[in-house]
Amino acid sequence: MDRIEDGIPFRILNIVDNFTHECLAAHPERLITGEKVSQVLTCILRTRACPQSIRVDNGSEFYSRAMDSWAYVHKVALAFIRPGKPRENEFVESFNGRMRDELLKTELFFRLQDAREKLSRWVTRFGRISR
Repeated sequence: MDRIEDGIPFRILNIVDNFTHECLAAHPERLITGEKVSQVLTCILRTRACPQSIRVDNGSEFYSRAMDSWAYVHKVALAFIRPGKPRENEFVESFNGRMRDELLKTELFFRLQDAREKLSRWVTRFGRISR
C-alpha cells in the first residue's frame, strides 16, 4: 500500500510466478476487489498458460465470489496460505519488500496513472527475483 501525493491511499496487486520468479503484474488501484484480480489474471492468460493453482494470501479480494467463479471457470485451485504465515508465500513477500524499498519509499506518486507508469518501468527493469 502507498499514497498518492494528495494523501489518497492505493494498493498494489502483485502477481509473481513461483516457477520463473518474475512479476506478471503489478497493478495499482484505490481498491483491489475480486473482480479486479480476476480481470488482471485473465489478461495474464492472454500470454501465459493457465496454472493449475495459485497461492494467495487471505485478503478479502481472494475470498470473493468473483475469484471463486474465475477459479472454477479456469479450473484453477486457489491455495490460501495460513494466516500469519507469510513464509508460505516467500517469493511474493520478497518481491513486495524489494518493491517497497527500491520504489515505494523513494518515489512520489502524483496520481494513480503516475503510479502505474512508475510501477511498469520498475517491473520491466527489476521485476525478477534472484534465486
